[in-house]
Amino acid sequence: MADPSRYRAVQKIADGGSAEVFLAEQLGAAGFKRLVVLKRIRPELYADAQYREMLIEEAQLAMSLHHSNLVEVLDVGEANGRYFLVMELVDGWTLHQIMRRARDAGMPLPPELAVYITAELCRALAYAHLRSEGGEPLHIVHRDVCPNNVLISMHAEVKLTDFGIAKARTRTAHTKIGMIKGKPAFMSPEQTRAEPLDARSDLFSVGTVLYALLTDKLPFPGPSDQELLIQVSNADVPSPDKLKPELPKEVCKLVLKAMAKKRENRFSSAQEMLGALEQVQRSALKPAGRSELENFLRTLSAKDGATAITRQTMPPAANEEAEWIALSAEQSIVPDQTATQRAMPHFVPPPAPSLTRRPRKPSRWPVAVGVLALLGVVAWWSLGRRHEPLAPVVKVEVDAGAPVVVAVSEPVVEDAGTIVDSGPEEFVELPAIDAGLLEVGDPEPVVSPPVEVVSRSGVPGLKLSARLAPNQKPGSAMVAVLVESEPSGVVIKVDKRELGKTPATLHFKNGLTFDVWFEAKGKKPLRQWLMLTERPGKPTKVTLRAPADD
Repeated sequence: MADPSRYRAVQKIADGGSAEVFLAEQLGAAGFKRLVVLKRIRPELYADAQYREMLIEEAQLAMSLHHSNLVEVLDVGEANGRYFLVMELVDGWTLHQIMRRARDAGMPLPPELAVYITAELCRALAYAHLRSEGGEPLHIVHRDVCPNNVLISMHAEVKLTDFGIAKARTRTAHTKIGMIKGKPAFMSPEQTRAEPLDARSDLFSVGTVLYALLTDKLPFPGPSDQELLIQVSNADVPSPDKLKPELPKEVCKLVLKAMAKKRENRFSSAQEMLGALEQVQRSALKPAGRSELENFLRTLSAKDGATAITRQTMPPAANEEAEWIALSAEQSIVPDQTATQRAMPHFVPPPAPSLTRRPRKPSRWPVAVGVLALLGVVAWWSLGRRHEPLAPVVKVEVDAGAPVVVAVSEPVVEDAGTIVDSGPEEFVELPAIDAGLLEVGDPEPVVSPPVEVVSRSGVPGLKLSARLAPNQKPGSAMVAVLVESEPSGVVIKVDKRELGKTPATLHFKNGLTFDVWFEAKGKKPLRQWLMLTERPGKPTKVTLRAPADD
């Protein structure tokens, strides 16, 4: 087990259904430091003895895998009753983020680069599938090959991550009515039927990833998880050239073979699929490799301004030391400058004639307010993302007085089936409520922060200020930020989406950094970072500042 004092969490970079992910420093003798990634398992999973045993088993397996196309697991440790994994830092983006950025920038990924990335995935799988111990094959199956589990560095290294961890997650005994598990859009037909899996299941998933890279669409655009599982199980895959007629026939034929319904009709191994991809690269496509992918990423970043993980946000303020992993991570911020759509704020018009609001009367239905507030967050998560519909819904019958379990996952399709990968699912259990209609009163009044801290920024001729709106409880999942300007009437945009004009109150997800643009008539648009820092027992810190230099 790793010594937790060797690792220092710098900032939180992701928050999923099974783990929190941190950018961290590994500390050693004589001032040694290097950046790593820590994945800390959530307490509800740690409490399950079976899950802990499987996690250690799978972590040890992952630590035995060493390949240039795999994210290496370096260590495993325990601190404050929580397991954490120490992983290699890939300083770049997920494939999902790159796909979305390319679409938003109007820079479709060339088919030769799509095939190159897929070939790199097959190299990783070929190595893992053939691993043995004491002469006995380990029969490793990834089970969760999807764009969110493919990392690409700014120098075009392609690496597959979460080997074994996904397997442990799918084997855990947490099965409650209403919960959605996994990412159906990238499953194999046999996986949807809970049949025993072999390496060819991973190859079907790789074929689905290649299909999405080539067409920017999902092959199975089911409107719900239930419908999606049926479509995947039937595996009636339309040829990619029906969506992109310019695609070479050889490429389309390869995709359809990888995604054959019967596993015996697919490639027999990742090595065989890799050979077919290399043949297509030589005979039907322009030459492309790591240099071409790096040039594409450089051009894309020049166009959309996105930066890699270590360049995305400011480090913690000078008076707030970075915390040790042995402590909780409530003070960490969750930056993702390439994915602001995942936490899109919504606009609330300012009260008239002033911004001062009267105290509200006490609530008669606090439980009802809590339930509706959480459902509002679920709706906001789905509707806030540009061009995206609600996440898949599973209808569950619940008796009056019984707990309600809500599964929240990222949507898997956009309008017309455009690819959007589904991330780690979140499971939220609401308190028991009575059946029937609920009468909702105003929320209970809360005490305003004793000191109102205003963050100011701007350029000559345009002054900006942002502060936490009054009457908010510390630690809230959503925070209201009052944004004002001189002159007023400045348009506020996040990810090219107009949210309103100053003065305005915007509701943001707590602990995130937002890329915000301010547009005043006759002036050049001004880009700012709006940083929301969670602080245990204290109001959220609001910081408005110019982006850090790349």
